[in-house]
Amino acid sequence: MGILDQFGRLYVLSNEVDRETGRRLHEALILRNRARYDPRATLTKEQASKALECADNVVEIIERMALEKGASGRRISSTN
Repeated sequence: MGILDQFGRLYVLSNEVDRETGRRLHEALILRNRARYDPRATLTKEQASKALECADNVVEIIERMALEKGASGRRISSTN
């Protein structure tokens, strides 16, 4: 199972993250793969800007979720 499948299952389907964010993340990773593996790929500034907006949005979501989980008394660490 890929990272997008896991993200969707854990966060989108549970309504912690809206479907639009999941869709944009998927599109951004498709562009990333195209840029990385297709030497003829031409990506636009608009596509890059949308990918960066998506990344900023995901970071904000992660920060909010971390604060909410921290406020509920649950420990947040990679060892849990």
